[in-house]
Amino acid sequence: MAERNETTINTKKRKRTGRMSDVLKKLRLQNHELGDDCKCDRFKCFEMTSKDQRTRIISQFNSFATRMDTCSICDEFQAEKKHFEIKIASLSDGHEKSQILSQLRKLEIENLAHKKRAEVFYDKKRKARLRARQDATTIAIAMDFSKNLPVPNITTNDVYYKRQLSYFMFNVHVLADSSSYFYAYDESIGKKGSDDVASHLFHFICHEMDKQGKTLTIFCDSCGGQNKNYTIFRMLHYMVHCCNRLESVTVIFPIRGHSYMECDRNMAFINQKARAELPEQWAEHVRGARQRPKPFNVIECSQDAFKGWTAFLKPFYKKACPFPIRPVREFRVQKEHPRLMFHRNFSNSQWESSVVNTPASFRYTKVGIHEGEFKLPDLAYQDKLTISTAKYNDLQFLKKFCRPEAKRYYNELRHAVNIKEPEDN
Repeated sequence: MAERNETTINTKKRKRTGRMSDVLKKLRLQNHELGDDCKCDRFKCFEMTSKDQRTRIISQFNSFATRMDTCSICDEFQAEKKHFEIKIASLSDGHEKSQILSQLRKLEIENLAHKKRAEVFYDKKRKARLRARQDATTIAIAMDFSKNLPVPNITTNDVYYKRQLSYFMFNVHVLADSSSYFYAYDESIGKKGSDDVASHLFHFICHEMDKQGKTLTIFCDSCGGQNKNYTIFRMLHYMVHCCNRLESVTVIFPIRGHSYMECDRNMAFINQKARAELPEQWAEHVRGARQRPKPFNVIECSQDAFKGWTAFLKPFYKKACPFPIRPVREFRVQKEHPRLMFHRNFSNSQWESSVVNTPASFRYTKVGIHEGEFKLPDLAYQDKLTISTAKYNDLQFLKKFCRPEAKRYYNELRHAVNIKEPEDN
């Protein structure tokens, strides 16, 4: 009896790449291949543009989007370039025209070098994301404050003429898995200074970050009052050498005007026209603003979350930072060097080191505590923060458009004359 040949049919789809049609479509998009002529009578795309122009449009499509904020150096270059082009068009061939052409070429080279320096930041961020996905001990994050949201956020036209309470959100975005954490609070709870940023970053490293992570890379803008200051540098140094949570921390700052990051993209998910009569309603809205790849994690901060890091770290370090902070492009702290901070002013230059403490600096922090423990700063704020009386009066006017629980909340706000209001982003 002849044996029956049985054929096993595997209907399971390919897990990694999907269907073959999806793979081919993805390859076409990555290669910027042009499709066939659609022969439409309305736009006549293939007649109006050449093949090279169509290829350039497809490959550089994302760069054609309009941006609200642009780089001042690039804007100045465009203005000067337009001025030179007008002068060149009005001149005939001669010595003066050749000089202007030479100046224009020099200007274009300088602008190209500026853009290349700006692109280094994004290249480093891409590489850090890939390393973090491949190595569980490496963590890469981007952090920034989001745009201030108004409370109450209501539709009545009187809002346009009245001051509102500001709702702050400090966003920490994990590059490896796109998880995002928002530290949210209103201006009666905390501020947006260096102590506040240090408190949020400390909480993320100790409570939210993967426990396997030992090497941290931070990408943030160069705001001196928030991210790029001596308080943040000392706090990271303290985290490595006293808390023993990390072995290495690197902070990378972008070129001014070229600091668009994932935190800015996350803000686009939030409907800023949503009705919110109380701060916690903004928190609920942010939690449901994104579903893929993960919902936003909103941490509603109380005043216990804010620590006075500046005053706490002052006895353990030099009174003033031993190196100029403003020109720094990269900053690093390493476990092997407990007295040093490393920094460099250019992305590809040599690292420089500066001594920031003495050999006995951290001896006081180990008095009266057990092995593996460390001391923390006192609270930064002892009571609810006050708002200006003018803003309080405006909120009292706006509360009549809100529910009873919102009215009670605005009645309990502390206020005083001559209080400086927080600046909007």
